[in-house]
Amino acid sequence: MSRKNQNSLILGDWNAICDVCGWKMKASDLRRRWDNLMVCDKCYEPRHPQDFIRAIPDMQRVPFVRPEASDTFVSTGFATASITSPLTGATVTGSVDIDVSVSTLAALRTIKFYVDSILTSTYTVSYSPSASLTSFFGYIYTLDTTLLSDTSHTLYIIATDNAGSTTQSSSINITTSNVVAGTVTIDYPSEGFLLGPGTLNLDFTVAGGPGVNYVRAYFNGDLIGTYDNTLLGTTDFSDTLLGDVNMSIYNDCTNHTLELIVEDINADVSVTASIQGKVCF
Repeated sequence: MSRKNQNSLILGDWNAICDVCGWKMKASDLRRRWDNLMVCDKCYEPRHPQDFIRAIPDMQRVPFVRPEASDTFVSTGFATASITSPLTGATVTGSVDIDVSVSTLAALRTIKFYVDSILTSTYTVSYSPSASLTSFFGYIYTLDTTLLSDTSHTLYIIATDNAGSTTQSSSINITTSNVVAGTVTIDYPSEGFLLGPGTLNLDFTVAGGPGVNYVRAYFNGDLIGTYDNTLLGTTDFSDTLLGDVNMSIYNDCTNHTLELIVEDINADVSVTASIQGKVCF
């Protein structure tokens, strides 16, 4: 009950404080507001009409989430992994293309090529998740055999898939042969020779190469002599070959060809020197 006359006494009307402004007044001058506070007339305010509206709260987030997708690679092992070219046991020279064959149900990542257990090349296989390569056939590297010693070498590949599994091919053996051929020159007789009757002494010089296997002399295509000396097998020397030829057969005062053929000790490279002259007596 509000007290109209501030000077009148009402028994049991105790002192109180407004919960909003903090003014001291009698309890009868306060009233309960909607938020349950005891306030004076100045601090009293009715509840806002919007508070009585029953609305649906806004959806502030997506009602579901999806985990971030990640690629999953399943390795099933390599069906085959082999070097298809060169063939094992081959003798090679110069530059040689390396061809391989790898087949698997898992996507390939790399094919590593080894020479004598030393990694020489890594071939990266291009792929996409929608079109991954599960088999590979063909060229991966060009091997420069001139950088290797002329002997037997072991080759193999190691293929790796996208799950990290590896498979090593069987090893193959090749032999490299890159010795440079030497040279041969005819020192006597000289170009434009004029020969008479008698034995033909043929002076020659061999230089470079891996060593001499044989030296043969030809006159107009006919074998007239074969060199046989302890110098065979060496690389640089000069000597004389005795030609067994009946000069009277060629005594026509026309040009004839004198030819010298030298084959190296590998029996795969031969060099030739030839001159022309006349037999006239």
